[in-house]
Amino acid sequence: MKKTALLCTVALSVVLSACAVTSSKDTEKATDIPQKTDVKEKEIKKGQIEISKDNDGLVLATAQVDDLASLELVMKSGTYSYDHYSYEASYSGEFYLQYYKENTMVSERKIEGVSGDSQAEFHAYFHIEMEDYNKDGNPDFLIGQDMSDVGTYYRMYSIVDQKIVQLDLGTKENMIYAYSNQPTYEWKKSGKDAWEYEEYDRDKGLRKIKLKWSGDRFKIVERGNFVKS
Repeated sequence: MKKTALLCTVALSVVLSACAVTSSKDTEKATDIPQKTDVKEKEIKKGQIEISKDNDGLVLATAQVDDLASLELVMKSGTYSYDHYSYEASYSGEFYLQYYKENTMVSERKIEGVSGDSQAEFHAYFHIEMEDYNKDGNPDFLIGQDMSDVGTYYRMYSIVDQKIVQLDLGTKENMIYAYSNQPTYEWKKSGKDAWEYEEYDRDKGLRKIKLKWSGDRFKIVERGNFVKS
């Protein structure tokens, strides 16, 4: 009888220790957020943190534009949650691109979700990839919302005269759907003045899309054949 009681006590101690470790890890995950300032947490419930509008927000992406200028993607309001089954974080809410010159914000632009609403979603901190795609001397970049494990909808932005503007991609929704699950994306150089990206169809496979800048927008000049992988 004493032996059984001892075994139960040991087992219970092990379970409690495991719970304590899990709780510690969960707390670490839930609070390990890149912060611009001390964020005011209105509520922590069921793994979610609500970010109120009376703070400077969370910085989820950055880029160094030049020696004196930088770019940040900031979530001003929304929720943060962490799925302990998929090990995936989710930052969902209102996001703004902010352009800084010598540490002073000079331009700001709200970004939209895929459907054009005010809600966007990202899963982790990232570095914004930049390139001068239309050869006007200004930095351009793609920011996207992943819709599946094989594709993301991207919009292209540029910094022109210290303002953040959206470039015309020549599509109906002014977005492209590329074979990537990353929040930022780089087109590949194709020839002298063209760029290309990959598009994926679950039934047909992969194909390459080639684009060129036509003066005020990008135009698709070639759609490759699908190739099954």
